[in-house]
Amino acid sequence: MTQEEIAKSYGIKTNDIKHIILDNGREFLKFYDSNNQKTRMIANNVVGEFQSIQQELSFTQSNSNKGDSASYLDRELVLVPMDELKNNRFKYMRQINRLSTIDRKKVKALIKSSKQISLQYINIENAIGIDNNDNVIDVNFDFLNNRATIKPARIINYQAYKEDSMENNVGTEIATDEFDKIASEMVANGNIIAIRNSELINVHGQMIDKKTIYDLYEMPDAIDRLSLPANQKFIYEGIINAINRCIQNKQKEQLPQKQKVLINKESYRDAA
Repeated sequence: MTQEEIAKSYGIKTNDIKHIILDNGREFLKFYDSNNQKTRMIANNVVGEFQSIQQELSFTQSNSNKGDSASYLDRELVLVPMDELKNNRFKYMRQINRLSTIDRKKVKALIKSSKQISLQYINIENAIGIDNNDNVIDVNFDFLNNRATIKPARIINYQAYKEDSMENNVGTEIATDEFDKIASEMVANGNIIAIRNSELINVHGQMIDKKTIYDLYEMPDAIDRLSLPANQKFIYEGIINAINRCIQNKQKEQLPQKQKVLINKESYRDAA
């Protein structure tokens, strides 16, 4: 569902819908349903479409994993009350144990800290929670130090985001050197820097994801298959073109220069 569809279906304003972005790049739309007095979260359609494109080029993911990923994209998240999870521990532990190692560690960190952070709900499959202030709680897990960092998820207010998109004619206002500056920060040693987690930058009022830039650079045909607003598509294309220019320039700089041999003309005539 889109933001407009959600607003129409549940009788709410679009600025009451929160665009949630997790560290792992997954995105969701969160809103309060006054009809049954509960918070609801739905996968963002654009992200779902982009992840399905990524799966097409994945050679390491098993078919079963692909099916699991595709299924979560098209449905509402199940938010389990903490009391229910504790009262049915064995039921939910089976589900937790089926998670990937990193998501399993994230969920266990949330459960362990549930009292301190006043956790009210948990979504097991995405390893996130919701506290008593209706904040989405994300977890970043550091494998090197075996340490979990619990923090509020990043939020984009959709209404403000939409208004910025409409008011800024970015297609005619962004100069080439602005794209080049962004590109230069994403290129090192003649190659684009790999970005694993979502990192947002503001480009003329548009929130642009560096990880999406990297993924689109790796899959240049994918941008035409995404349901992106025209303004965002223009920016992604401009940055990717700038990255290509930057890489080409750096590769030229790294090519060995031909050495010039100086000839003494007088000596040459004497030798003749």
